[in-house]
Amino acid sequence: MNLKFGFVALPTVAFLGLTAVFSNPAQAASAVTTYASPLSVHTERLTMEGHYNRGFERAQGGDYAGAIEDFSQVVTIIPRFHEAYFNRGLAKDLSGDKAGAIADYSKTVEINPKYARAYVNRGAVYLDSGRLREALADFDSGIKLDRSSALAFNNRGNVNMALNRFSEALADYNQAVALSPKDATARFNRGNAYLAMGWRSQAIKDFTTAVSLNPGYAKAYTNRGLALHLNGDVAGAMADWNRALAYNPNEAYAYTNRAKLQQEMGNTVAALQDMQQAANIFQQRGSQRQYAQVMRNMQSIQASLQVNTQALDV
Repeated sequence: MNLKFGFVALPTVAFLGLTAVFSNPAQAASAVTTYASPLSVHTERLTMEGHYNRGFERAQGGDYAGAIEDFSQVVTIIPRFHEAYFNRGLAKDLSGDKAGAIADYSKTVEINPKYARAYVNRGAVYLDSGRLREALADFDSGIKLDRSSALAFNNRGNVNMALNRFSEALADYNQAVALSPKDATARFNRGNAYLAMGWRSQAIKDFTTAVSLNPGYAKAYTNRGLALHLNGDVAGAMADWNRALAYNPNEAYAYTNRAKLQQEMGNTVAALQDMQQAANIFQQRGSQRQYAQVMRNMQSIQASLQVNTQALDV
């Protein structure tokens, strides 16, 4: 799972006896020269502060269109306010405008090249878009600027997993877990790295920790079930896939994994029912490759079932 930093509340510093709304005194001093008088400076500050705070509240409440409008007003008043660009980028990201998000995160680091959060969030957008090399470069930059960011290590681990660099991914997830030991996502991701490397016992341990930290973590149950199945624990695997579906009835891979086990146990009808559920979910999501694979598996089982029935008739 790719993680992102959240919205940034209005930063404040004391300046000339007023409540200034800038990230540092030098920025505030620069802004003062932009306006004609102390009164106009105060008015512009109040206008900008109102837009920023309302934009922050709108974003926190899920009104991303309203937030984008407010943060746009902020950067019109103060064109080099990097936190406003960052927040607008995140609002665009969450509303589905990935290109707009990348543009705003890029503007953020253009204004403040040391703003680690923007590199991490832009990297997450690149990763979601399959632009792995660009994502890796951004996470490298974010980590170089802030080695205390578990989120950056976690996301760089995800890139390394996508590049099949499992040892590098494991090293990143180890850092993420060390920095944030109560983070269920970091435990889940490290479990995936262990599983990819064939270290099933370690994977099971991490997935177990993940569900202890987040009891409703359906994906962790799904993947622990897979590790248990590969270890020969059929009952444990079935129990985990049942749990995953109890927490999230749309956990498609729990259906496909359970279907495979049902087929191995000779429960062909149950296997086909699970595969149909998975196919429906993949189709609804627009996951055409996964949908096509499940349909091929169903056709193979149905053909095998038909052959067996014909043999019995003879």
